[in-house]
Amino acid sequence: MSARTLFITGTDTGVGKTVVTALLASLLIRHGRDVGVMKPVASGGVEKEEGLRSQDLIFLRERLRLTDPEELINPVCFREPLAPAIAARREGREVDLGILDKAYEQLKRSHEFLLIEGIGGLLVPLRDRFAVADLALRWETPVLVVASPRLGTINHTCLTLSHARAHDIKTAGFLFNAARETDGGGDWKSSAACIDEFCGVPFWGMLPFAGELSSGGSAWESLLGEADRQLAPRLEQFFE
Repeated sequence: MSARTLFITGTDTGVGKTVVTALLASLLIRHGRDVGVMKPVASGGVEKEEGLRSQDLIFLRERLRLTDPEELINPVCFREPLAPAIAARREGREVDLGILDKAYEQLKRSHEFLLIEGIGGLLVPLRDRFAVADLALRWETPVLVVASPRLGTINHTCLTLSHARAHDIKTAGFLFNAARETDGGGDWKSSAACIDEFCGVPFWGMLPFAGELSSGGSAWESLLGEADRQLAPRLEQFFE
């Protein structure tokens, strides 16, 4: 078995890639699919009894009850919340692409679907002259771009989509996620239409601000319901 893959990237850090990844995985699981999730590289890890752990990994494991070993889900984690190439340099390390490839291939063989969450945006450097976009291209994985609906999103999103196209990275679409309470107050529908007009990439939907997404909370269930309404049809169409 070799999983069908989707790489979730963003226009920036803090736009909600981890939440979107968890939502998409939850939708697939609801429909009886076998789903794996991967966060190849993380920074800003926190010290736990088990050692240094990515906060994104913790959220994904708790939300999705993942059973794959953590070293496969998140093979590389740095302590400082910096771009991986910089964090690695400060720790006297380098991101080992061979380790990432090995984890990726093992997860692909183990699941029907594999969702990969990037770090930051496409041009975040993972190591010298190798960015997130290069990893998506290396694995031949289509990308889904998560963007904020805030003012400025047309420029940020079009730049991200244009870079993907210029480097022959297949794009599944883009979506807006209101990661902050102040997001989404503008005319996001016009922004989405403008991005679609400029880039010709499908718009998947607009996820509202949901507040605190604590385990088992009603906010998560409400957001999941909204994702089921908006994103599930696009996800099914993409994977059909």
